[in-house]
Amino acid sequence: MTDIPKAKTASWAVLGMLAAAQFIMVLDTAVMNVSISQIVEDLNTTVVGLQTAITCYTLVGSFQSAMLALVCARHLPVSLGANLPDGVSP
Repeated sequence: MTDIPKAKTASWAVLGMLAAAQFIMVLDTAVMNVSISQIVEDLNTTVVGLQTAITCYTLVGSFQSAMLALVCARHLPVSLGANLPDGVSP
């Protein structure tokens, strides 16, 4: 039986966390969009204001996920055992 290097398992753990975070963001956004009418009534605000808040929340979360994915992607191929071309470093 071969041992799996810690770097490979850590890379997959990061990828799993990114996938879970994306799933939670999509689920949260879907719940917010379904319950807009009740939230507008409870908070005494407008639909446009609430939609703007949901859109900003989604954009900021997506940007953060994208930045984290870019940082992880820089090291992920090397951790998974990919060979980089000469002169390219992680």
